[in-house]
Amino acid sequence: MSDCLHCGTPNPNPTARFCCSGCEFVYETLTAEGLDRFYDLKGKATGIPVKDRPFQPQDLDWLEKATDGKTTLEVAVNGVTCIGCVWLIEKLFLQLEGARTCALFPDTGQATFSWDEGTHPLQTLAEELPRYGYALGALDSSKKTASESSRLLARLGITSAFALNAMAFTLPRYLGMEPTFAFAQIFEIVTLLSATFALLIGGTYFFTRALAALRQRTLHIDLPISLGLLLAFAGSLIGYFIGEERLLYFDFVAIFTTLMLGGRYLHLAASEKARSNLTRTSALPENITLLETDGTTSEKPTRSLSSGEVFLLPTGQPLPVTAILQKDAASLSLAWINGEPEPRQFEAGQRVPSGAVNLANQALTLQADEDFADSLVAKLTQSSDRTQSSALLQKLLRIYLLTVLVVGVAGGLGWLFVTGSLVDALQVSISIFIVSCPCALGVAIPLADRRAATHLQTYGVFVQNSALWQRLMQIKALVLDKTGTLTLEHPTLKDPELLDLLTASERGVLLHLTATSLHPLSRTLHQHLAKAGTTLPFDTAVVDTPGQGLTTTIEGVEYRLGKPALWEAGKATGPEVEFTRDGQAIARFHFSESARPDAARALAASGLPVHILSGDEGQRVRDLARSLQLDPALAHGDLSPEDKATHIHELNPALFLGDGANDSLAFDAALATGSPVADRSLLDTKADFLFTQPGLGFLPHLLATSRWRHRIVRRVLIFAIVYNSIAITICLMGHMNPLLAAILMPLSSLASLALASARLGKTRSSSSKPAPTSIKALTLPVQS
Repeated sequence: MSDCLHCGTPNPNPTARFCCSGCEFVYETLTAEGLDRFYDLKGKATGIPVKDRPFQPQDLDWLEKATDGKTTLEVAVNGVTCIGCVWLIEKLFLQLEGARTCALFPDTGQATFSWDEGTHPLQTLAEELPRYGYALGALDSSKKTASESSRLLARLGITSAFALNAMAFTLPRYLGMEPTFAFAQIFEIVTLLSATFALLIGGTYFFTRALAALRQRTLHIDLPISLGLLLAFAGSLIGYFIGEERLLYFDFVAIFTTLMLGGRYLHLAASEKARSNLTRTSALPENITLLETDGTTSEKPTRSLSSGEVFLLPTGQPLPVTAILQKDAASLSLAWINGEPEPRQFEAGQRVPSGAVNLANQALTLQADEDFADSLVAKLTQSSDRTQSSALLQKLLRIYLLTVLVVGVAGGLGWLFVTGSLVDALQVSISIFIVSCPCALGVAIPLADRRAATHLQTYGVFVQNSALWQRLMQIKALVLDKTGTLTLEHPTLKDPELLDLLTASERGVLLHLTATSLHPLSRTLHQHLAKAGTTLPFDTAVVDTPGQGLTTTIEGVEYRLGKPALWEAGKATGPEVEFTRDGQAIARFHFSESARPDAARALAASGLPVHILSGDEGQRVRDLARSLQLDPALAHGDLSPEDKATHIHELNPALFLGDGANDSLAFDAALATGSPVADRSLLDTKADFLFTQPGLGFLPHLLATSRWRHRIVRRVLIFAIVYNSIAITICLMGHMNPLLAAILMPLSSLASLALASARLGKTRSSSSKPAPTSIKALTLPVQS
């Protein structure tokens, strides 16, 4: 397996230098223009495959409206992953006339540009960026607020300062400072205030979440953290007011709050980084354009669309509701909604299903036949909560809380009965509540999660939901959608050598015909032509006639690209298109629907029964299964979204991989989910993980990494049980004190972190050494 020279994504073909034609195009562009310093800055970081972004038609109308009368604009930048990206985009922008400043943040994918009044460098940049693998997009209002991790980082910084304060002013007492020392009272007040502010600023983060979980009648890891903090602080207040040093744990409160916030920050930052790096165009537009009866237009939220309203559907956008096509025939793709790989033709007056994507090179006029709330797309785009705590975690939390509370109360009552001293009883109870801290769950496990997620990024896998790890240990079946998931997004050109036989002028005409077409066969041809450096010297109009193909007239000569059956008798077999001049054939191109590279080997190495669920025609699905040496009886076609969900319920616990809107209900039903990174995919935010590899070779590594994480968590939990048993025994014997607790807590935390830092396996090199062929061979080398 080799790495793509541009993005670093593993490539199943050991002799290939690039994972896709887009990465090859960008690499050659950067090298030719002397911008190869990008690769020095990028280093060994794994980026995102460019795919066909450099060859896609762009719609920058939104940018013209957004910059009207402005000299500063904040936008989203898709494709940014590293400091090399920041350097390249800043360099490209600042060399333009009128450009002033560029501030780009790779962690969020957001950038702020400023320019001189009367100039338009941002529009120029937006037009040029796709050549380098990036694209500008409007920044959603929901993304303009700070992320949760950035807000948490501010809390963490302030809380850390107060924790250092509390430690510094507690240390003299541990070193033997007498209570009669002149500044002893001041030191205690400073420690109390530091712990109080640490609790108010950092602790409230956990308190609010614990309360929210309790209102929903569920337990959350934030509950034991909150109880530990509150009990330690309450006991310390009692000790302060009664003058009992044995109850003063203010430094513990501040330090423990900081440790828990640090663990939570690691957890959130990793998930948000994966999401921001893989931002794609929204599946549905925020607003839609209505056509009024007087011929004027207006805009309204897409989700407020009502039956009977006439609206425009832009090129490349999915239809939000079932609607009646008002005029002219049109070609629409149903792959997004039911998995059919080939576009379907619709005539004026026909009913078009919701989810169909407009492939025409102009907007379509349709009349809504239902309210958005009643549409299939509305049902498929409903958000679902896939981050709920697992049943195992709920059980562990109940056992932990019950054990600590019972032992703490029983220990205090026992000491009260034996000694009759309320202070001794409080000391024992409070010390038990304090030393039995959930450091393993709060710090060590998030670290293990982050290490596992970072490791998988080298295989092009980006984990978005840490609950994935526990779910992967339970799965019994692997289920895949067909079109776009098990197969490549675009059909493969079987005879690319035919393009070399065309004249330069003919290649230019063909590039012109396919430049704005969204038909999958046109996109494949356009990629090959653009990658070869074909120029676009023509500006004549291209007519997209549904069922007939693309037509343009240049200097009196008519060129056409369409199905061979249009001009010859007989029916073409398989995907084919013919390029003609005045009705005479110039070339005929053949295409095939190809499975993802290395799919057969990766699926076999998973060690799981593999099922295919598709909306495509059943025979195609079974034929693909046979070609991958899978059981055709487990390959099902002609399925509706509801049918897919039903199958998943029967197969659970299952890992489901899908990419289209028709997979949304199955996503909600599956135990674990993954999706390939693709433009206009509503599953980007619903998937437990996303993958950028052109192949499926990541699957064995994903499963092996989950097993490594499981072993680490098991060890951490065993250590936590042993530590807590010893610490609680010391408490019950009455030997625990603030100094001993201050020593034990960081030592236990360091030990937990050391366990979570166990070797995860050798870092994958960029050599072309073939990958192992079995799960056993791919198991990460960590001793059990």
